[in-house]
Order: sequence, then C-alpha cells, then structure tokens
Amino acid sequence: MNKLIAIFVVLIFGVVLLSPFVVNAIRGGMSKGVSKLDIVLPSSGKCIKDKEYMRANHMDLLKKERVKAVRDGVRTNDYSLKNCQTCHQKRDEFCDRCHHFVGVKPECFECHYYPTGKKECKGRE
Repeated sequence: MNKLIAIFVVLIFGVVLLSPFVVNAIRGGMSKGVSKLDIVLPSSGKCIKDKEYMRANHMDLLKKERVKAVRDGVRTNDYSLKNCQTCHQKRDEFCDRCHHFVGVKPECFECHYYPTGKKECKGRE
C-alpha cells in the first residue's frame, strides 16, 4: 500500500513539473522554433567585426571602451558608440529593435544621445 501511495505522489509531482511544457507544446510554442529579427544593416554594409561576433560581444566592446575613456582618459573611436552611429544612424531601427527583441534595456542612452527616426522633443514645445 505504501508503494502505491509513493508511486501516485511521484506521478502527480511529475505531472505538475511537466505541465508548463505540455501547455507550451499544445499551443505550438515548441514547433515554432527560434524566431529571428530582421535588423537594418549598416549603410556601409560592413561592421568593424563580423555579424555573429558583434551580436554576442558588442556590449563588452562598448564597456571596455568606456573604461578606457573614463578611467584611463584614452578616447578612441575604434569601438565607441559614436563610431557605431556612423553606420547605424537611427537607434530605433537598430539598437532599440534588437534590445526590445531580446528583452534588455541598455544604459547607454541614459547619458549618450543617439538619434532615432522618431520625432524627438528638443526642449520645451
């Protein structure tokens, strides 16, 4: 009798743990695969590094550039946000779309101005 109760408890526990996966499969979430975001390519057609590297490491490049500029006083345009702006001119078409897609909020634009394609308020109206 105790074995039967133990099996029943394990079965219920398993059903509870697997229920989110079952619901997702029923709704078609597992069959959809990973969606891709179409982003606006740079006007020059080429970035400072290849696309896969930049997708994975651009934040590290910008952070290292920030440390060099703020702490060491060395300012270069190699991996600076200003250099990004030369090709990726509208923040809403590039940075904002991608960051929104992956669910992150960058801190860059709290201090740095980076134009968007939207009408922006320039002071008081």
